[in-house]
Amino acid sequence: VWCYRRDRDRTPYGVVRNLRDPQEDLNKRRSKALFILSTNGIIADKDAFEDWDEVIEELPRPDKVLKKKAGFEVKLLNETALAEEHIMLMREDKDFIQSASGVTDELLGRQTNAVSGAAIQARQNQGSVVTAEIFDNLRHAIQLQGEIQLSLIEQFYDMAKTIRITEAKGPVEFLGINQPRITSDGQVVIENDITETQADFVVDTQDFRESVRVAMFESLMNLCSQLPPDISLNLLDMVVDLVDIPGKNELVKRIRKLNGQTDPEQVNDPEAVAEQEAREQAEAEQAEIERQALINELREQEAKVRKLLADAQLVLEKAETERLNREVTVIKTRMERERMDEEQKANMHERNFNTFTTLNDARSAKDKHRSMEGE
Repeated sequence: VWCYRRDRDRTPYGVVRNLRDPQEDLNKRRSKALFILSTNGIIADKDAFEDWDEVIEELPRPDKVLKKKAGFEVKLLNETALAEEHIMLMREDKDFIQSASGVTDELLGRQTNAVSGAAIQARQNQGSVVTAEIFDNLRHAIQLQGEIQLSLIEQFYDMAKTIRITEAKGPVEFLGINQPRITSDGQVVIENDITETQADFVVDTQDFRESVRVAMFESLMNLCSQLPPDISLNLLDMVVDLVDIPGKNELVKRIRKLNGQTDPEQVNDPEAVAEQEAREQAEAEQAEIERQALINELREQEAKVRKLLADAQLVLEKAETERLNREVTVIKTRMERERMDEEQKANMHERNFNTFTTLNDARSAKDKHRSMEGE
């Protein structure tokens, strides 16, 4: 397995080859800056000190004490600005090493000046571009190794053997390979002959996490957040089963018990089967009780509705009867008033007729009396 190959002679080399020069320069800058910060210079008159050897020995000390003669000038020199320049160049070497290796602060999970998620993702992708060829070569090497091993198995593995097939969950299964069997005509045939099969060796990629289970947990959590609540609830035991926390098995067991689910590893367990059947029977009985209760409640509601309809019909009939009675009363009142008006008119007519008759008789008698007097 190699990272790169030199074009001249195809010699393999790694990422560190391109980082040696900037690393040496960084080490040199660090040493120079440390030396400058640890040393001091001095400008003084020739006769400023009695013992120059003592001054030279005392000068590099951080707690130095220098005794000079009166009347002489002494000036200490400290090139801190030059040390800062070396430190700045050292930072540039560090940034170059990160950019050349592809191991950036974003890929290391360190805090940078990238604020938004898009900026962080862009810088992570930039680092992945540098390391993509390395991991492609690694996957290619694993692919070649797997294909070689698989071809050797398909070519030379001819012994009978029983293989245990294990899944993440579920009952344990066994499969016999290269099993000799005698047919009805006396011939020996090999069942599940590995040397007659051909398979593919596939290498896939996935996001790196602390473990594969954590990556699967994050993928399932993202999936459950996009599914309906009832489906997410049925998948909850599988999601929690991928978490590495204390008491996980008891937590998964309780979740499956609340959801009425069975442990895949106990599918053929008689106790688990009996418990599942008892649970299903209890759920069926509970469902039947709830159905009967619902039917009774519907019947009660139907009876209440019929009673309300009957009461409403009685109210309507009563109101209609009262309306008809009012109309009959109005008609009777109108007829009685008309009858009384007719009787009043008849009486008035009769009185007028009697008065006219009386006046007419009186006038006739008066005329008769006048006639008799004239004779």
